[in-house]
Amino acid sequence: TNMLTGGSITLIITQDGTGSRTMSPNASYKFAGGSSTLSTGSGDIDVLSIFYDGTNYLASLSTDFS
Repeated sequence: TNMLTGGSITLIITQDGTGSRTMSPNASYKFAGGSSTLSTGSGDIDVLSIFYDGTNYLASLSTDFS
């Protein structure tokens, strides 16, 4: 929250030893290709890049860097 217009952030998301953790972004997040599903394997790594255009959070999720 409170991101400035034109701001961006990159998150590295790593599943723990159990895996199968999920993400529930709010409706103002718009994902390239429509998918916000994280990879689910133990230790899997996903990269989430987000750009804020002043209204929407435009997100790109790259998954399964295992």
